[in-house]
Amino acid sequence: MLCEHVGVTGRLRLPLLVFAVACLVRVAAIAWFPGFDDDPSAQGDAIDYHALAVHMTQGRGYTLAWQGGGAHHGELRFTALRPPVWPLTLAALYEATGVSPGAARLLLVALDAATCALLVVLGRMLAGPKVGAVAGFAAAAYPPLWINVFRLHSDVLFTLIVVAALCIAERLRQRPGARLAAAFGLVLGLLTLTRPNGVFLAAVLAAWLGWVAWRALRAGAVPVMAAAASGVLLLVVPWVALASARVGAFVPITTQGGPVLAGYYSPRLLDYGGTNYWGAWDVDRVGRILHAAPDEATYLRRGQQAGLHFIRDHPGGAGELVGLHTLRYFDLYWQQGGRLPLLWFPSVWRAANVLAVLAWWIAAPLALVGLWRVRAAPGRWAPALLVFATLAASSLLLGATPRLRSPSEPVVARKSLSFRVAPVSSGNSKSPTTSPTFMAGNLQGGVASRPVGGILSALAGGVAIHLCGLPGESGGPPFPRLALLRVGFAEPPGSPRALVRSYRTVSPLPVPEGHRRSVLCGTFLRVAPTGR
Repeated sequence: MLCEHVGVTGRLRLPLLVFAVACLVRVAAIAWFPGFDDDPSAQGDAIDYHALAVHMTQGRGYTLAWQGGGAHHGELRFTALRPPVWPLTLAALYEATGVSPGAARLLLVALDAATCALLVVLGRMLAGPKVGAVAGFAAAAYPPLWINVFRLHSDVLFTLIVVAALCIAERLRQRPGARLAAAFGLVLGLLTLTRPNGVFLAAVLAAWLGWVAWRALRAGAVPVMAAAASGVLLLVVPWVALASARVGAFVPITTQGGPVLAGYYSPRLLDYGGTNYWGAWDVDRVGRILHAAPDEATYLRRGQQAGLHFIRDHPGGAGELVGLHTLRYFDLYWQQGGRLPLLWFPSVWRAANVLAVLAWWIAAPLALVGLWRVRAAPGRWAPALLVFATLAASSLLLGATPRLRSPSEPVVARKSLSFRVAPVSSGNSKSPTTSPTFMAGNLQGGVASRPVGGILSALAGGVAIHLCGLPGESGGPPFPRLALLRVGFAEPPGSPRALVRSYRTVSPLPVPEGHRRSVLCGTFLRVAPTGR
């Protein structure tokens, strides 16, 4: 019990240190750049998030003042414009602290710092404790992450949930099971209800889980997938049913899809000589649709129709806009007048945005190098790469304002450190839950081959490997065997995962006449050391 307690404490020490450093960096950034006293709820989407939280704490429900036309203009009405997780989180905070955007900003600092701490855990799981530590501290100082604490947007919470999903995904890759899959489903449900493109992310990660479960369990994959689906549906179905009933039309998580399509797919955005931002947002068009709509359902429908009509009638123009979105995604905050002045999202301060630009262009090439280095073991990196690809694709198609990339920034930061990791063979095992079968080398004169001994020494922390023999036929010399003793050992506190596991092996049959091959057969058992 004492050893287990020390191990847990050792594992938590570094994430807690990273959390503290990340908090200091974010508070210092807020204090350093002008506008320390600015209201973080006063611009952009933050206005709606703050208002929703305030109305809920005041007993007015999930409502916003209707800004459209018709008889209900200015009335507080139920809205599905914003997914509910972030407003509900803010409302819970305001219940405890009173309506305080300053307290909400501190919450952003804590959530963003928690993401950095969780990257330590994810790094340990994927590439060992050293890389995990470097990833955590790098994320603590990474400007594209801390820049998001300037505004009460959902980016910070969404990013934390993404990293949590990746941690659970790695556990599922090792040992898929129904209980852990249910937790994974709940996290995917939170992703879906935090940001509109979370639904695409949830679908892709659910498909990945199905593939992993099928490879590992075959028929047993059905309960795992059912558990994951139950977790997602438990959160998503009640919200979709409530929102659809209150809005008066089917709501696919949010009604934001209407203004997004109308705003990002407009002929005005191809007018490079105009005053609007290239490929950004046709605010005037969306405003006209809003002011002519008597309710939110009409606003959703007309916005979708406007955007889809443009895509249908101008396929070349739609492709050109996606190209502009791509430039905005892989660069940052530029407009048609040049890179400077920069857009105010997410910080109103040019210096903070410039730091984010430079950090991104340092991390991105390193991430490509890291991706090349770990190409021999793609399985463990698949969820993170799927996260980045899915978020990128959804952003490029739905208007890539640069801050939409922030949820995938931890993946970029994490991969940028993978160049330090030597390629690891993925083996030929059919099951992702077990390591490949360890084959012993030639046994000559009672000596095992060094590669096998080295592997086992690393795995078992120096557990002795012994040779033994079984009587040969007709009283001949004994057949050489390699035996792994069942012993107890203390697991190092910095271990990235449990060191004790059963490995699928080939049965060690006697060595046939004329052959010198032998198969190592062993099982690691978690045995608490005695006398301590």
